[in-house]
Amino acid sequence: GSLSTSVARVVVWEWLNEHGRWRPYSATVCHHIENVLKGDPRGTVVLGQVEPQLVPYIIDLQSMHQFRQDTGKTEISTTDSSSSQHYIYMLFMP
Repeated sequence: GSLSTSVARVVVWEWLNEHGRWRPYSATVCHHIENVLKGDPRGTVVLGQVEPQLVPYIIDLQSMHQFRQDTGKTEISTTDSSSSQHYIYMLFMP
């Protein structure tokens, strides 16, 4: 017989900070984003639901914008990794 192997897909969501560096969200936040995405691809992710230090932040999945609710600051984003103006994207790892 043969051994069957399964490879789990791991999705890492990252954001671009003010210094132009990509910073991954924690595994807990990535899992939360994925769960919201599965339920409503055009929904809103409230990051503070899973990490208290991220309470001010929400992600609008339809526009791929991250908003800071306490300051009203909007970070424009796109999922196109070839763009120089994206702030949130998914990195698929085998």
